[in-house]
Amino acid sequence: MTKLTMKKRPKVFISYLIIAILHLQVYTLIPGNSTVLLAGDQSDCSEKLDQAEEYYYDGEFEQTIMIVNLCLQDQSLPLDLQVRSYTILARTYLATGDTSLTKDNIRIILKLDPSYQPTIEQETPRFVNLVEEVRKEVKQVAMTNESSGINKWLVIGAGGLAAAAIIAVVVSGSGNGDDQNGNKTSLPEPPNFPE
Repeated sequence: MTKLTMKKRPKVFISYLIIAILHLQVYTLIPGNSTVLLAGDQSDCSEKLDQAEEYYYDGEFEQTIMIVNLCLQDQSLPLDLQVRSYTILARTYLATGDTSLTKDNIRIILKLDPSYQPTIEQETPRFVNLVEEVRKEVKQVAMTNESSGINKWLVIGAGGLAAAAIIAVVVSGSGNGDDQNGNKTSLPEPPNFPE
């Protein structure tokens, strides 16, 4: 009987191993469980983006957006694939006429890769122009924030200077009722008002 159980153990172990592998494969297919990463996920995402671009060129924009968003759920997605994903989304939203979402995605692209520069050979002239428009908006916002930061420090500095002046007046003794010779002075009498 011991010989029989010894022969069954490797089969049981292999069975458990196969079940565990199948479980991991099924687990990674369930939406929302993209945190489990396998070695082929990045190349898989690249293939998915190829497929999303095919859907884009076929005019199937909902499918395009869905596939790209699945890729973007991967927290370890390399920068080049992130930029590619957001570029596909921006193109898709531009094709659907949603300029606001197009600009939002372009802002993300420029945040990920400030040197991003599409060419007319790669993209439509409208897309290239929108990228330049958003780039100018981003620079304008940055300059406004920078100047408001400087203004804030000027206000703080002026407030500090005013506080220092008040402290200097109080400490120096001015305003304590003495004239320049050290004689006590009193306030003038109030004027007589008609009754």
